[in-house]
Amino acid sequence: MRAPARVRKAETFPLEIVAACSVDGPIPFTVERDGQKVMEGTVNVRGGHGRLRLQDRLEEPGLHRYLVRLRAAADELPGDDTAEAWVELTGGSVVLVLSGHKPSPVAESLRRGGFTVKEPESFSKLGSADLGGVKLVFLDDMPAHLLPQPFLQSLDFFVRAQGGGLIMSGGQFSFGSGGYYGSPVDPLLPVSLDLKEDQRRQDAALCIVVDRSGSMSCPTPSGKPKIQLAGEAAARAVELLSPRDRYALIVVDSSPHDIVSMAPVGGNRSDIAAKARSIVSSGGGIYIGEALRAAKEEVAKASGMRRHVILFADAADSEEPGDWEASVAAITGSGASITVIGMGSDTDSDAGLLKAVASRAKGRIFFCQDMDKLPQIFAMETVAVARSAFIEKAAKVQSTGRWSEIGSRDPEWPPQVDGYNLCCTRPEGILSLTALDKDKSPLLAVARRGAGRCGAICFPLSGDFAKSVQAWKGYDGMVQTLARWCQAPPAPQGIGLRSQLEGNTLTLELHNDSSRDAALALKPPALVVATQQSEIEEVSWQRLRPGLHTATLQLTPGQPLKGAIQVLDGTIPFGPVFAGIDPEWDFSPAGPASIRALSMSTGGEERTDFSKAFLRPPRRDIRDFTAPVLAIGLITFLLALLIERTGWKLLPDIRRFRPAQAAPEIAVALPPTPSAPPPPEEIKTESTDEARRRQRFEKARRK
Repeated sequence: MRAPARVRKAETFPLEIVAACSVDGPIPFTVERDGQKVMEGTVNVRGGHGRLRLQDRLEEPGLHRYLVRLRAAADELPGDDTAEAWVELTGGSVVLVLSGHKPSPVAESLRRGGFTVKEPESFSKLGSADLGGVKLVFLDDMPAHLLPQPFLQSLDFFVRAQGGGLIMSGGQFSFGSGGYYGSPVDPLLPVSLDLKEDQRRQDAALCIVVDRSGSMSCPTPSGKPKIQLAGEAAARAVELLSPRDRYALIVVDSSPHDIVSMAPVGGNRSDIAAKARSIVSSGGGIYIGEALRAAKEEVAKASGMRRHVILFADAADSEEPGDWEASVAAITGSGASITVIGMGSDTDSDAGLLKAVASRAKGRIFFCQDMDKLPQIFAMETVAVARSAFIEKAAKVQSTGRWSEIGSRDPEWPPQVDGYNLCCTRPEGILSLTALDKDKSPLLAVARRGAGRCGAICFPLSGDFAKSVQAWKGYDGMVQTLARWCQAPPAPQGIGLRSQLEGNTLTLELHNDSSRDAALALKPPALVVATQQSEIEEVSWQRLRPGLHTATLQLTPGQPLKGAIQVLDGTIPFGPVFAGIDPEWDFSPAGPASIRALSMSTGGEERTDFSKAFLRPPRRDIRDFTAPVLAIGLITFLLALLIERTGWKLLPDIRRFRPAQAAPEIAVALPPTPSAPPPPEEIKTESTDEARRRQRFEKARRK
């Protein structure tokens, strides 16, 4: 399917379907836009090929995915019956809002400001393609473990290279409390999530209880056993603690086993992490009652500290609840808290028991179907507890007077915020608002990151801790002003990009009018591209003539390509672009011809009967005459060189000699017989020959 890369709102554009089939006739097809069927019909194939031209138009700005499916009956190769294309509707300010609250007050505020807001129904399917056509990503109290890791990794290229914007607002599931510490988003933020020691409110004691039942020996899609990822998660937790914090690790099957007893981390961090990574599965099921009883005994050893229990268990294999209510009551009664992490989904057979434990403890619960995300969830809970990352109490606010660098004037800020995320200001950040606490904790800051811009609102805009802020009359103005500032300026007027995809070759043409020639000569445009694996590469332009730069890129099937052109003071993003032809379904004649030539050159043969494909081919003796031919050629060359230098002739020059005459017979004079006297002619002949011999002899003697 062929489609234009960019269109304007309500502009009618063509969609061309090119179908190939070994049998002529009509082939049914359907066309989907963003997962919804929008067209269907038939394409007529004649002479092995058929073409059909359709039309469509878009209303919502952003990137839209078109997918065409052929539905031929009795198709032997159904894998090549789909094709896709991406079309971007330019114009407008598109903001991708990812919020942990439904409905999102942030999304409603942006809509009131004239922004086009996109809110995905599911976060698990987010990818780099969802950033196409988006100017700003707004993370509103969104935990990191709910977002796919490839999507988080793509945000760095989106901001630094493509000039996109990123804003994070505060809450119990944001910043360090949301698991963003050490994530790809951490270095983009204008505030640091790595707290200073004097910002810590209280030393922490963390007790981790890990399920090591038989189900934990099963591998994950990444190939690693579940128990290995659980051990990595427990090790990741201890690496985030300070030397003064305490740590305990218990593994449970039908009974608890202490791997690390409650003790200060101190200088034993690496040894404790090594023990956590060495745990193995031993079979059986996990006894929840035994697990909570052992956790109760460990947290009792750390009185006077901020204590927390992380219980990790299989949601489909948690048995023998026992006296879990009494253990939970004892743990929470001592001031400790509990977080439950269930392996699986909330609909599994034992998920109800895990939910009951979290509900009785008034703690958080997570269900992790993707075990590869388990270390991230453990890190999020560790940071939230050990670093006091979210302060659940009101704080007065104070302006720094630097909001004027973002907006027109300093607004009348709310008198207080109901809670805030504890962070540190980075040196390059522009700090506009702080909390009136002993650390002057940042509440609102922005920073430039490459071609893009990022903002941090360290207090909640949604949820239970946002009531004071939502009652503030300047709520919409702050959110909308910050959103506009974080959207980097577009490319200057007089510069445009044209892209064309032919097969797997993408051609880019950068056009500019004559007024930009001098500026582009001093500062040439930069072209940066990245693949799905975030491999960033800078590509060189070719300047064909004034006003035209071109670049050619080869696409890899299955790996979408995205890029950005940084020209003068603006940025032109493009992509993702997908390869047009998968080599698996490329039936061009060049492929079989090259395989056939390879077979013949090695003494093989072409076989179309698969039953005989693995039979040994007949032996053919192939002699190599290369060496003898080279030797003969060398000898001939040397002989010709010898003749040329010496003047020696291989054969005599026959032109110097006359044709040789027959040697005369020597006549012996015999006495004549009476009966046969010699004829007079013969006597004359003999005297003539003798005269000639005498002449030759005399001539030779004189010489």
